[in-house]
Amino acid sequence: IGWVTSSSLEACGPEVICLAIDGVRPSAENILSGRYILSAEYSFIYKDDKLNTLALSFLDFVFSDKGSELLSKAGVIPLSRK
Repeated sequence: IGWVTSSSLEACGPEVICLAIDGVRPSAENILSGRYILSAEYSFIYKDDKLNTLALSFLDFVFSDKGSELLSKAGVIPLSRK
């Protein structure tokens, strides 16, 4: 038994499967609702006044509709800009 991100799972091949915990599968819906208890949240930590133009453009893309769509397709639950 090991740990891998959902975005990396597809690259692992059919030998690696996600486990249900207490009958709950690791879907985006179950993770966001808190029903699936084994998840990790990743965040960007930055100060707006310390970012250069390229970094700002990257963050704008990540938080855009297109960025969220690409993240979702890769098995990542998109971030919200707070």
